[in-house]
Amino acid sequence: MARYWVQLDGNVVQRVIVCDDVAWIASRLGGTWVETFIDDPVEQYAGPGFGWDDGSQYRFAPQWVQPLAAEDAYQPGAYVFHAGAIWQCVVANCVWEPGVFGFVDPVSEVPKWIQPLGAGMEYALNAEVFHAGKHWRSNTPANVWEPGAEGITQWDDITSNDTPTPTYPAWAPWPGSGPLYQIGDRVTHNELVWEATVGNNVWEPGSPGTESLWKVVQP
Repeated sequence: MARYWVQLDGNVVQRVIVCDDVAWIASRLGGTWVETFIDDPVEQYAGPGFGWDDGSQYRFAPQWVQPLAAEDAYQPGAYVFHAGAIWQCVVANCVWEPGVFGFVDPVSEVPKWIQPLGAGMEYALNAEVFHAGKHWRSNTPANVWEPGAEGITQWDDITSNDTPTPTYPAWAPWPGSGPLYQIGDRVTHNELVWEATVGNNVWEPGSPGTESLWKVVQP
């Protein structure tokens, strides 16, 4: 079965190679390689120019481009790569730069509510925001009202529905056959969460000499 690997320069995809063995690629071509999958919604197939963010819910996304006309505007659900991170559009007809307005915060994955200042900045139906210490979901299109304000019913408080802290499998020694840990795989070991930073990883997280093979991440 064909496997697709992308070469990274920093966090930007340079080229794609089809190969069954990434060790062969690295030995012949050097560089940093990450596997990408055509049918996987998280590790979705990426071509040259795509950005890669191992801390994002979705690892690959096309570069953000400043819209120049209405037909170029981004729509809710679109993912883009900008300023070293992946962002998700949460407002309709978005022409704003990620980090300014209209895109999900790449760390919290839910943006802070900002008062819409004009046409096109309204929140779409089902858009989610944080405001006044709570998590809200818009129940109406073109929403310009402040979540939680007196008399405002256009937002639903979904704080209690927040996704719980993810769980990860415990690290286990490689038995000699079967899958190896790949870049981005996360495991628990010695009460910490670790993420593999190299492919075909068989080493124990935290053991001497593995500082460049695993990194500790927040659960």
